[in-house]
Amino acid sequence: MRLVVFGQNGQLAQALRSVCSNMAVPPVYLGRAQCDVTNAAQVADCLKLLKPNAVINTAAYTAVETAEAQIAQATALNAQAPQMLAEITSRLNIALLHLSTDYVFDGTKSAPYVENDAPNPLNVYGRSKLKGEEAVRDRNPEALIIRTSWVFSPFAHNFVRTILQRAAKGEALSVVDDQIGTPTAALDLAEACVRAIKAKLDGSKASGIYHYASSGETSWFGLANAILQHTQAWRDTNEVALTAIGSEQFKTQAVRPKNSRLNSEAFVRQFGHRQPTWQESLAGTLSLLETEFSAKWRAP
Repeated sequence: MRLVVFGQNGQLAQALRSVCSNMAVPPVYLGRAQCDVTNAAQVADCLKLLKPNAVINTAAYTAVETAEAQIAQATALNAQAPQMLAEITSRLNIALLHLSTDYVFDGTKSAPYVENDAPNPLNVYGRSKLKGEEAVRDRNPEALIIRTSWVFSPFAHNFVRTILQRAAKGEALSVVDDQIGTPTAALDLAEACVRAIKAKLDGSKASGIYHYASSGETSWFGLANAILQHTQAWRDTNEVALTAIGSEQFKTQAVRPKNSRLNSEAFVRQFGHRQPTWQESLAGTLSLLETEFSAKWRAP
């Protein structure tokens, strides 16, 4: 497989670096400095030069809060860029896998969302990602689109690192307990993406939207509590105050769905990829962060 990954510094791109480190042909990772994914001419030139047979698009505007005021920027990266990438990969006969989000749903369903549930995003970020999905399906019907949720990793900015950083400073934590979802490790998601794109190259006719998240569910408060429980041994006597609050007490610009759970059964059936529980994935990620954060807690 000759793989190009758009997006260089995000959680998934860094996880792909780890998962793909032993590939016979190392993937090429393209950030804005190497190729501006919002510039169709640059994208076409890069792909013609590199001649990949597969592309994974992890590039996205993911700042949910600031997207409310930066609609044009979010739309350019989350909707217009995927459209151009879909057109170009279709024209060049390159397999495409595009990443999307649980935030295309409004969270009113009482059960986990399946792929054919009607989207109804509540915020600018979700609307821009939905437009990206629609554009990819329209311009490259053979492409794969994977929706995922609540991604965390040892890399970049994410909820797990934020909780650890704030706890290391001794800050009291107030976390919402009425938004439910499935935390998903970027390393697990990266393995799932590689399995899916390899299947395409091996002749799979799978296309369109699939959901992939870990199994199980929790709230943001439940995730924060699990992080603190798991890291108790690192912190010696360092106790962290954790309080559950409702969404109405945590003021944000962007409205979040109350239910972000995704049903991944279709992905598992199609690609045969085992889903770890979110607890298993969290334990694995925290083990990779122990050296960094235990030193911070034990510093004089």
